Amino acid sequence: MARALGATALAVLAVASLAVQVANTAQSQAYAALHDGRFPAAESDAARALRFAPWTSEPLRVRGEAELAQHRYAAAREEFRAAIRKDPHDWHLWFDLAAVTKGRERSAALERALRLNPLEPALLDFASALRSTQSQPSIRP
Repeated sequence: MARALGATALAVLAVASLAVQVANTAQSQAYAALHDGRFPAAESDAARALRFAPWTSEPLRVRGEAELAQHRYAAAREEFRAAIRKDPHDWHLWFDLAAVTKGRERSAALERALRLNPLEPALLDFASALRSTQSQPSIRP
């Protein structure tokens, strides 16, 4: 009985380790494809990573970045929102969401990103740029 239980536990650990390895490999391939501009491949690899590691937000972020690069803003917003639901403490995700939203949602996302990482130069630059465009008077012919 003890041997069978031990063998079962080892088998479960082996399967779990294999799933994590497949997910990590797929995620790495997704980032490489994204970096190389192969957006459909990035989305496909990210989907595979998500299948084997459904608890992580990274595949959703890659899919959002790929959608953004292809100017599919609504799809990018949904991917970033889904990623945030999995990991609301990742400032990158909030920053990504701020980049593809407008109005109050953009302000709230940027504020959250700044709370999570108040010294990040990219966030500070983005916030400064938004403030300067918002303070410019509108010129209408």
